[in-house]
Amino acid sequence: MEECRFHIGDVVQHFKRENVNLETAEYLYRILAFAQHTENGKKLVTYQALYPPYKTCARLYDICISFL
Repeated sequence: MEECRFHIGDVVQHFKRENVNLETAEYLYRILAFAQHTENGKKLVTYQALYPPYKTCARLYDICISFL
């Protein structure tokens, strides 16, 4: 697996949102942690939306890194 270009605390933008309103944080996310699934060992990325309702989510590392 290639080394990740992102780090904990980085703020990233979803790749499908080229036309983001610069006056809001919509479609921006802060990377909170990198984790490992306890049952299958797959690598995960935990992140939080920087817009209401500020959801905290986790995605598979490979999928997440490709969409940021």
